Amino acid sequence: MAQLMITRFLLMWVFSGADRPDSFSFKVGGLRVKKIISRDSVGNTVTRSFRYKLEDSEESSGIIDGCPTYKVHEIDDSYSAVRQYYGSNSVFPLTSDGKTVHYKSVSEYYDSVWSSFRTDYTFVSAITDPYLFAAPKTGAPLVSWSWQHSLLQRKQDYEKTSTGAYRILADEEHSYSVHEPLMHLYGLYGDQIIRYSIATEWYLPEYVTTTAYSYAGAVQTSSQTIINTTYNNRHLPAVVSTVNSKGNAIQSKTWYPSDYNDVSGYNIGTLLSKHILAVPVKQESSVSGKIKAGSIIRYNAYGQPTDGYSYESAALSDTVTHSRGTVLESNYILKTSLGYDMNGSIKQLTHFKAGPSAYIWGE
Repeated sequence: MAQLMITRFLLMWVFSGADRPDSFSFKVGGLRVKKIISRDSVGNTVTRSFRYKLEDSEESSGIIDGCPTYKVHEIDDSYSAVRQYYGSNSVFPLTSDGKTVHYKSVSEYYDSVWSSFRTDYTFVSAITDPYLFAAPKTGAPLVSWSWQHSLLQRKQDYEKTSTGAYRILADEEHSYSVHEPLMHLYGLYGDQIIRYSIATEWYLPEYVTTTAYSYAGAVQTSSQTIINTTYNNRHLPAVVSTVNSKGNAIQSKTWYPSDYNDVSGYNIGTLLSKHILAVPVKQESSVSGKIKAGSIIRYNAYGQPTDGYSYESAALSDTVTHSRGTVLESNYILKTSLGYDMNGSIKQLTHFKAGPSAYIWGE
């Protein structure tokens, strides 16, 4: 049933009924890659073919969906969601326009007759409720996690044995973390301003777990590596932690302009004022708490690197607590300097072990 109402000059459609999932296996059309053939200059050929089916099934892994996807809740006077609708439009009336096909499972074969190696890819495809659901009684549209589509969830490598069966060589699993799940906007509702609570999020890689398999006859052995990425308050990668198959803890840390005070000579304040936020100032790698390598970069007021320093030490040193008031630390040696002309092009590059190099640009 559909009823047309006009209230305070607000035109809306009110639909009754509940969710009705599609129970029909409709055929849909579209282009997708079937085969890629690569040839080099001496006649070697590599053929890769692709299969878009669910695992061990002839059923397509495709999901027809709107892009972008909105989940609209209609709210009654008690602030309860009584109806919901998925679609590509952010306002009523909703239509089925804008549909696209996402594939949850794709298999890649390394020849045209599927006789050797295979890689299976699994992508995030489910539409989920927005995190921390909240909506005013106007039934404002909520953006669902449509950008989850095409995020890699799992990658598995197989080889085909003499028996015709596939056995696994590597299994790589990915997980993601949600950041800033809720924001508030203000808009008109009749003759008043109200708050619209819109669920959205930054969806960032968090863990990659890789299991490698080897075989001695019929005996299978495995080893595992886990990589964890954490982010600073600007959603930039700050620490990448790895535990390898030997149990060693490896860390790669990155500090950006926002991680420092306005240290004299480093243009930190200028970079921040110009929203040059993602350039790395310091990077450091360590194994089991001992510094393995490091670099520090000084930038000019335009965000161009001018001096590059590298970490050197005759003895293994422990990592130290980060100081916002210090950029250039001990054991960092100047290795490279860059000079620019008035147009911002490189004029001179100096390697302090090799001497300067000059650049001449045409008009």
